[in-house]
Amino acid sequence: MNLEREMTDVDDVIMSYELDRENLMSAFFADDDISSIMRCYSEADVAANHVLSKLAHKGFEPKESKLRYLSEKLEVAELLGVHTNFIAPLRAHNKHRNKFAHGNQRLIEGTQLDELHQLVRKAVPVFGDDFRFRLERGDYFESPYSQLTPRQKYVGNMMMAISSFAVVPDLKPKVATLVAHGMIAGLTVSTLLSSGFCSAPRSNPVASCKSQPARQFAR
Repeated sequence: MNLEREMTDVDDVIMSYELDRENLMSAFFADDDISSIMRCYSEADVAANHVLSKLAHKGFEPKESKLRYLSEKLEVAELLGVHTNFIAPLRAHNKHRNKFAHGNQRLIEGTQLDELHQLVRKAVPVFGDDFRFRLERGDYFESPYSQLTPRQKYVGNMMMAISSFAVVPDLKPKVATLVAHGMIAGLTVSTLLSSGFCSAPRSNPVASCKSQPARQFAR
């Protein structure tokens, strides 16, 4: 496989899925962990519906499908060829969400945050402590990942996890494999930026984040 050629082929990608930025920013700035977890879960579920619809060539209709749970949708997405590195963070989140919904958990545990972050970094290795989040939602917010609260770190990881998962149908199969193995890590970074959130590696420590959507992004 010609890695250089494959990377050139994804210089410009049109992301067919647009994150609900208001929902995820509400999760990011929420006053309690339960609200953040549930908002992230709802966005992950919508993204799963989108991925299945794209991969099934419009043959999947959420309202008519027998797939009721996110866990079932992720299993089908994997059967349809989505690499496990894109799916694993959402599976972990689904497990965490169930503890909040059915196990009376109220606070995000450090072990859950560590688990999610490690899984996200398998698909996006450059997503580390020096990433900066710069959000505009009326008030201005900027912070490196390392200085976020545990709740904000969790939501930040979910922003990245959902973005990288949702863009898979828009990538060529070979390119998706390269991204899943961290060989084109910058692609998913640009996906998040284009979706209305801000993060950047040390080589570009601050990236501007506006409220308007930007559907096209570059590697």
